[in-house]
Amino acid sequence: MTPKAITQQFESGNVSSFKHKDHIKLAWAYLHEYPTSQAIDKFSSALKAFAAKQGATDLYHETITWAYLLIIAERLNKDDS
Repeated sequence: MTPKAITQQFESGNVSSFKHKDHIKLAWAYLHEYPTSQAIDKFSSALKAFAAKQGATDLYHETITWAYLLIIAERLNKDDS
């Protein structure tokens, strides 16, 4: 599945579950599709919307989300070196 397909599937709400590995896959997809700052914005917005649909807005944490994306971005950039 392409990064674009992964993000589109998530943004459409067409997911049955969203576990840790799914967070990683989605972060990877956004980081492959957009520059880091834009990926953070898009990932955060999509995750907030998903949490709201699930009635779980209390599970979203902005700082953790940003840190998560930045760590994955750093690892991706290191692998490219």
